[in-house]
Amino acid sequence: MGEISRRVEQDWKDALRAHRRDEVNVLRLIRTELQYAAKDKQAELTEAEEVAILERMLKKRREALEMYRQGGRPDMIAQEETEIAIIERYLPRSLGRDEILPIIEEVIRQTGARGPRDFGRVMGLVMQRLKGHRVDGAQVRVWVEERLAQGDR
Repeated sequence: MGEISRRVEQDWKDALRAHRRDEVNVLRLIRTELQYAAKDKQAELTEAEEVAILERMLKKRREALEMYRQGGRPDMIAQEETEIAIIERYLPRSLGRDEILPIIEEVIRQTGARGPRDFGRVMGLVMQRLKGHRVDGAQVRVWVEERLAQGDR
């Protein structure tokens, strides 16, 4: 059992004892996803695999949250926000702009990228360097595009 799985298991038991129903339900979902993945793999999950599963769960909830906002469903918005907050507790801290921009700058320097036409090459190398870290790929894309647009002047 991986570190995240152990933490989820212990927190689930604590939430059960404390009768925190919402937390119990979300932790049960996380436990189930992790258990199914381990069973499919027929081996213990690595921490990276556990993180990937949680990231997928988080992505689904963020998409649902956006749909509920568009549909004006405050009850469902609150539920999704609660689930997102609980899932995020088990994910490593995500890298921020101040940590990612120097990597983007270094890749641009190393590749000699000059403008937006070099986006694919730069983005691919940046994401390779960020592998294993928690990052928002869509935000990284925006920062790479901004930086490459500046180089076109």
